Amino acid sequence: SETRKTTKMKEKSNNKVGVEGRNPLIGDYPDVFWGAVPMEHLREHPFFEQLAPPTSIRHLDSMEDVSLFRQDSWQWGALHNGRCTTSKLSSALGFLEPAAASF
Repeated sequence: SETRKTTKMKEKSNNKVGVEGRNPLIGDYPDVFWGAVPMEHLREHPFFEQLAPPTSIRHLDSMEDVSLFRQDSWQWGALHNGRCTTSKLSSALGFLEPAAASF
């Protein structure tokens, strides 16, 4: 019957396990790395343009040159410390609040 099929499908989907034996589709905490493309794979892509190591940047000629720092460098972190960047903008503007969904 239809109910039996639905139950079987749910059981089947609950049996998919991710990191550390947990189901990545359910739980109390999001697994932000589940399904993420590893940096090694990105670096192998033909369109990937690698930035120079931060230690090779001796001086900045203009403010645009700060884009030369890799996101995993301490310089990038220092430049973004205390800043409201686009990754935080939707939350800062309240777009993620329940009332915002009703508009």
